[in-house]
Amino acid sequence: MTLDLQKKEFHKALVKADREARDLPGYTGHVFRKMIAGHGGWKAAKLMLQPMSRGKVQDGFVELWMCGGIELTVESIILEPKWYELFTRDDRREAYRRLSSVGCEIERELTPHKVRYIVLQYSRPLRPLPSPIA
Repeated sequence: MTLDLQKKEFHKALVKADREARDLPGYTGHVFRKMIAGHGGWKAAKLMLQPMSRGKVQDGFVELWMCGGIELTVESIILEPKWYELFTRDDRREAYRRLSSVGCEIERELTPHKVRYIVLQYSRPLRPLPSPIA
């Protein structure tokens, strides 16, 4: 698969994840949606993976985690082996750092040419999720 085709498939994966995330009570994702629409999925992911000062993370990452959708974050998606060629070691390392910071259990597998991250278990927020308004 060509790099351009892979980027298109990644874009579709992010759009699908956003669609699923919209069903989570309390999740809005407006900024994420605008970034995907404005930059495309791959470029939006690259921008979101830029390290922030003092180890902070994007609000959308925290929002998804708090809503119980950590597996729908860009950080989780880019660690899927099928997207490895699209992202750098630093991108994957930052995704690993962020996911680990909220308690996700991730195994690092060393291969001859790269480190592969395998999410073993996603964490869930410590406080109760907001109840949907009936």
